[in-house]
Amino acid sequence: MSHFNLSVTPIVTEFSDKDTRESLESLKMALGLSLLLVFLVILYQFNNLYQSLLCIAVALFGIAGAVSSLYYFGSTLSLNSLLGILILIGLTVNNSILITDAFNYYRDQNIGSATAISQALRSRLVPLMVTNVTTIVGMLPLAIGFGAGQDILKPLGISVSGGLLVATVSTMFFVPVMLMFSRSDKTCRELEHPLSV
Repeated sequence: MSHFNLSVTPIVTEFSDKDTRESLESLKMALGLSLLLVFLVILYQFNNLYQSLLCIAVALFGIAGAVSSLYYFGSTLSLNSLLGILILIGLTVNNSILITDAFNYYRDQNIGSATAISQALRSRLVPLMVTNVTTIVGMLPLAIGFGAGQDILKPLGISVSGGLLVATVSTMFFVPVMLMFSRSDKTCRELEHPLSV
């Protein structure tokens, strides 16, 4: 029978709490930076402060949905769940970008805002729903906890799938209603392009 010497076991636990705290702080900073960068990209795309703020606001629904899902399923706000929320920002904002872009296209055809919103939802609803449902279903094995490392990856799956579900439903109601308040004439809607030459 071999004896096991605990004094030479290659396990380092001395700084695990400190490393975890530092990693959490780094992810929080990355989350803020991600929101800022995504907002700047949207502003570049639309040249419209109101619509850019509207699109980035949907990410807040995703974050709220992720945190609520983690609480509901008794999971933790860990490094992996924060990583899931970071991934979620890009996924949730895509929905509002597509609807807003379609709205701008149809409104430029000199039709009313209500008709433009209706046309935008009609043309984008099925692709958005299919894309989001496939993403949510793809994350379900992680959220349910299949396979090795299930306890580690489960918070990531829950945060992405739960947050995306809440953000998708919220986008379909929030974005069209808020687009009704967008200025109707093109000259008021567009700002001077910040990178134009």
